[in-house]
Amino acid sequence: MNDYGLALFLSALCMLLIFLGFLLWGIRSGQFTDVESSKYRMLDIEVENEVNDREDRL
Repeated sequence: MNDYGLALFLSALCMLLIFLGFLLWGIRSGQFTDVESSKYRMLDIEVENEVNDREDRL
């Protein structure tokens, strides 16, 4: 294996370890526990804003 191949392998290994570190950090901090609720929360906020806009116009 030449020097470029070794450098490529080491950089790929470092990137893999960084990715796994971020993945484990996300799992341990609860980032993947409830991925569906954020879209419903966004819709609820949008409905509340529309109601507030209507009340302001009256």
